Amino acid sequence: MARINQAAACRLYTEAHLTIVEIAALLGCTAPAVYVCLGRNSITSRTARESALLKETRDPLKTAERTAAILQATMSSDGSPDPAANDAYASPAPIRVNEQFFRSFSPRMLWVLGLLFTDGCMDKDCRKFNLVSKDVDLLENVRLALGYEGQLHATHKDKRAFRLNICRKTMCEDLLALGMTPAKSYSVQWPEMPQRLARHFVRGCWEGDGSFALNRKSMAVRASFVTVSQAFAEGLREELSRLHSFSSGKFKLGYTVIPAHRRTQNGIDSPRAAQYLLSINGFEALEEFYWYLYESVPENERLERKHDRLREFLDRKGLANPVVTPRKDPEFQERLNAFLQRDGLAARRRTQAPAFAMAA
Repeated sequence: MARINQAAACRLYTEAHLTIVEIAALLGCTAPAVYVCLGRNSITSRTARESALLKETRDPLKTAERTAAILQATMSSDGSPDPAANDAYASPAPIRVNEQFFRSFSPRMLWVLGLLFTDGCMDKDCRKFNLVSKDVDLLENVRLALGYEGQLHATHKDKRAFRLNICRKTMCEDLLALGMTPAKSYSVQWPEMPQRLARHFVRGCWEGDGSFALNRKSMAVRASFVTVSQAFAEGLREELSRLHSFSSGKFKLGYTVIPAHRRTQNGIDSPRAAQYLLSINGFEALEEFYWYLYESVPENERLERKHDRLREFLDRKGLANPVVTPRKDPEFQERLNAFLQRDGLAARRRTQAPAFAMAA
C-alpha cells in the first residue's frame, strides 16, 4: 500500500474511467490496494453494474490517451510515483506488525504456527496470509501475539466468522521455510522444530482442526484430529507417541486411515480424498493429554472454548468416579515433572489436586 501511486490510481478512476482491476494491472498492485486507496481519498467506488456500463460506452482511443497523459503526469522518469503529484493525496503508513515473529522458536510462535497450519491459508502469490475463526477472542490473541495493529474483518460468506489478514511478503517467506504453502491441505508437511517445544505446535493444531467429544449415552470421551495429508498425520502421530514416556501405558493413540471414496449429499456426487484420523480415547488418557497441552500455558495462548470443553468432561468424570482422576500420587508427579523438564519447562505443578480431580 505504501508503494502505490496514489495520484495515478485516483485520476485513472475518476478521469480515465478505468476499472479497479484495470488500474491494479497498470500500477502493478492488487485490486484491494486500489480500492483502499480510493476510500482513503474519499472517492466512492462504482457498483459492478455501473462499471460494466461505463466500460461499454467509453471511447477506447480517448481512454488510452487520458491514461497515457495521467501516467506521464504522475510518474517520475524511473517509473516511481512522482512525489510532487502525490502530495495532495492520502498515503497512509503501512500497518505495523512484528515481521520477525516466525524467525525464532518460542511457545507462542509455535502455537500461532499450529493455528495457521490448520485454519490459516496463504495466497498463491505468497504475499499475504490469513486466519479465519468464529472465536474472536482467539483471533485477538493471535493479533496481539503478532504485534499487528490492523483490525479483524467479518468474512463475506459467514458474518459470524472473522478473518485476520496480514500482507507481508517477508513473513510469507518465513512461513514457506517452515513448511506452510498455498493450497496446503494435501501437501502440508510436519515442520522441523525443537522437540521440547512441539507440544505448543500440537496445541495450535488441535485448537484448529481437533475436537473433544463426549458420548452422552455411554459417557465415553474422545479427542480426535483429522487431516488429508499423510505426511502431517505421521508427524503428529510420532510426536504424540512420546506421551507414552510418562503415561504408564494409560495413554493410547488410535490411528485410522479412511480410504478415498465418493459421497452423495443433497443429490450431488462428489469424491472424497483419503483421510487420516488420530484419536485419543478414555478419561485417563485425556487427562494425560490435558496436561500435555495446557500445563503452564497462559490464558492468552489457548482457545478457551476447547480448553473449557475438555475441563468440563474431566470435571464430570471426577464427580462421577473420584477414584479415577485424583493426581496426588508422587510416582505420576515424578514422571510428568521429568517429561516437562526435558522439554525445557520449569515443572510448576500445583500442590493441590486440579479442580476436575477433586472428589465429590
